[in-house]
Amino acid sequence: MVIAPDGLNIRQVPDPNGEKLGTLRPGSLIDEEGNRQTDGEGNQWVKMTGFNEEGTLRTGWVLADQVALHPSGDQNNQGRFNPELDNQGYTAIVVDTGDNIVVIAKTNNRDVAETVALNLGHITDPSLIFKGDRVYLPTQAVS
Repeated sequence: MVIAPDGLNIRQVPDPNGEKLGTLRPGSLIDEEGNRQTDGEGNQWVKMTGFNEEGTLRTGWVLADQVALHPSGDQNNQGRFNPELDNQGYTAIVVDTGDNIVVIAKTNNRDVAETVALNLGHITDPSLIFKGDRVYLPTQAVS
């Protein structure tokens, strides 16, 4: 998962001057593709596959200190989702431009804290949701 607050550039080679293949959004989920490499300046790089800001699947190199292990969830060309919650039958709202998790919860008569907690498996920072992400709703509505 990308932890860089401003996003993370994908490079063709493990070098800060390598050709830029795209940018990953903060919170994007990635798959590591093999061993890490260290460049001449001591920076550690990881080869990965992930969806860039345009929703295109890219394979390339990113700085290893800007990614972290993520407990669960997945991502496709539309956005982030949680297959486990899909399998359990939770209702998912697909995020549109300008949406936020608080408004989604309130619009659907759900508790905001419960909605945030339910989605922490694939959305670790509730203030960073993007068009195409899925926000799952708790089963219990509030009145």
